[in-house]
Amino acid sequence: MKTCYLQVTLLRKRTGFAYTIALTGLASVFVFLATYFLKIPWGINSYFHLGDAFIFVIAILLGPWVGAVAGSVGSALADMVGGYAIWAPFTFIIKGIEGYIVGRLANPNGKQRNLIAMLAGSIWFILAYVLVAYLLFGYGYAVVELVGNIFQAIGAVILALFAYRNLHRGIPILRTVRETYTRRD
Repeated sequence: MKTCYLQVTLLRKRTGFAYTIALTGLASVFVFLATYFLKIPWGINSYFHLGDAFIFVIAILLGPWVGAVAGSVGSALADMVGGYAIWAPFTFIIKGIEGYIVGRLANPNGKQRNLIAMLAGSIWFILAYVLVAYLLFGYGYAVVELVGNIFQAIGAVILALFAYRNLHRGIPILRTVRETYTRRD
């Protein structure tokens, strides 16, 4: 696999460090808003939300590091503000790794590669949350978490594919930003 350089350094060369920070902060806010405001509570201590779709799209368009930071910060903040603080530390790690996986495996010009990247990110977050649910609440809750997260992942992948297709075509600057974020030798 080709080496992925630190995207912040590469983006600084073309657009500036302040732009990198602003873009990452904006992406984190989008994930927070999609997770906090667009949610449906289910189970004992969980909810369906659109945040994963936003993490997928952000990671594909802007690269693994922005996907990781936006996923971590936006999702964990939504958990803390939304009354699910017990999940926040786990969410910070799980969603960060999810964003990195998707951004690292994705190819902004390849629909099939993006689908594989989103499926890999989905498998990661499903298994990670099931493990955390088992450790915190036991076997029964882990099974409920598994079923709910499978539906969450399916919805996120479908929505992200649709959103990415339209954003990728409609906003050419995003292609340029992604190229500056990821350089492969």
